[in-house]
Amino acid sequence: MNILKYISNTVTNKYRDPASRTSTFTFGGYFVYLPLTEDSNKFEKLNEGVLENSFMNEGQKTYNFSLFSKMQAVYWGLKKFVKIWRWNRSKPASVDIDLYMNSLKSFPDSQKTKILHHGMIYEFRLTDIANIWIKSLTQSITFSPQPVMPKNPYLNMSFNKGHLFHFYMCMKDNAKFSIPNIIQKFINCSMDLTLFRVKAYPDLIDEAIENHISSSPFDVLFLDCVNMLACHKRKLRRRRLSLDLSDSKKKDVVKQLKPILKLHLYSTMSCNPAVRSINKTIVIEKLEKFFTDKPTFGRRIVRVTRRTVELSPPLFVFRAGSSNSDDNEVLDDSEIDDVATDLEEQLEEDPSSGAAVGFSNEVRRTINDEFMDDEEY
Repeated sequence: MNILKYISNTVTNKYRDPASRTSTFTFGGYFVYLPLTEDSNKFEKLNEGVLENSFMNEGQKTYNFSLFSKMQAVYWGLKKFVKIWRWNRSKPASVDIDLYMNSLKSFPDSQKTKILHHGMIYEFRLTDIANIWIKSLTQSITFSPQPVMPKNPYLNMSFNKGHLFHFYMCMKDNAKFSIPNIIQKFINCSMDLTLFRVKAYPDLIDEAIENHISSSPFDVLFLDCVNMLACHKRKLRRRRLSLDLSDSKKKDVVKQLKPILKLHLYSTMSCNPAVRSINKTIVIEKLEKFFTDKPTFGRRIVRVTRRTVELSPPLFVFRAGSSNSDDNEVLDDSEIDDVATDLEEQLEEDPSSGAAVGFSNEVRRTINDEFMDDEEY
């Protein structure tokens, strides 16, 4: 602030014509541009105090604008001198590889750039900078976008806006890269994170969904799959996933349903109504086809195992369509498996024969109480 005031006073006193002082801007050049506040800068002061000042004629505006140009020339000359002095006193960092462990010497100069950061000179590959920049801007907590300023990977300290604009110009002019849409929107927002989060919110939500699918643990994604089926239970005839599965089964569920889960998240959270509608239809179609091919996927199956019990009640086998008492047999436990096997073979040979096996209520209760084991599918 003091250096700006000093430059303004010096330039105004040097180029002001004493004979025409009363006809020109009498408040002094520095009064137009100073004092500066956090809500304004020298360019806003110039616009409000000179260019849009209705009390000045065109000659006075031209004169004060020329004073401002001379102040800027002196100011940027001093900044360039300070920059050269700092670069000459700084030492290059001992990093000669990119973030993928490739030697920086193997890349052309147009794809690299150097910056001065906290007293050290760092050389970066522009593609690494673009990846760091995009990852920082698309950072999110669950589905809430939380963009942050990119950081120097070797210092874990944020780049300033001057560094970022330097990277942007190198990518655009030197390397002639296609600037990613997220970075371009950030530049258009004057590198203001708050404004950027508001204007780029639809794109950030899509990136948050991608981050959630790629980085969330399997148990979180499994619960998302459960919620997905609950959301479409009417269309899927109340299809559901069992919550009481082992970790290996949960991982298998997530692995097979993750592509559909991604579409489901787009259908519920995207800011674009067309994207929501299209993905909702696709999700239902894919889920119906998936569970048609795998009807028992993700569910616990109960298996009945036969055990030899001394006091077990007899098993009665009835032939359908026959009322003769001679066809009714009382079987011991040792004969149950043979009868069941014979009936299964008969049904395979002639499905229309109508052979059936009936269990009395006592047998059913006994099986439920004494012969049931759980097995996970």
